[in-house]
Amino acid sequence: MVRKAVLFSGAALAALAFATTPLMADQLTLGGDGQATFTGTGSNTGDVITIVTSGTSGGCPAGDTCIGSINSGGFESPTGTNIFGGASWSFSVPQSAPLLSLLAPSSPGVYNVDQNGGQTATFNFSGNGDTVSGTIDWTSLTQSSTTQAATISGTLIVSSVSGGGTDGTTFAKDFPLGDTLGVDYTFNMGSSLSGLLGNKLSVTGTASSGEVPGAPEPTTLVLYGAGMLVVGSYFRKRRQAS
Repeated sequence: MVRKAVLFSGAALAALAFATTPLMADQLTLGGDGQATFTGTGSNTGDVITIVTSGTSGGCPAGDTCIGSINSGGFESPTGTNIFGGASWSFSVPQSAPLLSLLAPSSPGVYNVDQNGGQTATFNFSGNGDTVSGTIDWTSLTQSSTTQAATISGTLIVSSVSGGGTDGTTFAKDFPLGDTLGVDYTFNMGSSLSGLLGNKLSVTGTASSGEVPGAPEPTTLVLYGAGMLVVGSYFRKRRQAS
């Protein structure tokens, strides 16, 4: 019985180690290209900071306000191995509106986002014969207190995906049609955004990098669930034994 208990305990602890490991998935990488200007309105109540993109070198639909690139996108494995690079990507809104607006901070360095009064932001990625596109709901912006980088975060709903290249099957599996995935993008600001609130000031940030993690592999989810079941069973038996 002692040996059986030891073996079960070892299995449970191994499962716990696995279960507490973040789920891994392939991801799209979005290289830096262009700039974004953050401009305060000068209002003392209900302050809003508009973000107006500029200086992109390509990859953007005609007539849109956009951040994008014709060659800095990529597709990586969970370990960071580059599957392919040189992809075109963009996220954009109609030119009549800024990319998004920031409300007053909800906590130090964290801003809620108003996405142009509900206007849709679109996302497009194309490389190696593989494509994915969808709509983005930007939800927040966080400014680092140490590096002064500003990261906008949100969700991407996949509206189309295709795979004409050698990685097409994997690509469609990682970004399933209709799935909701995370998306983020970072700008190197060089100064704090907090000084913009209540002032008609502008700060220009240089586009840095972003990512769209794909859906976790089904086998990873199964193993994760199995690990949690083993851990739960282990601690339930311990409680019953005591």
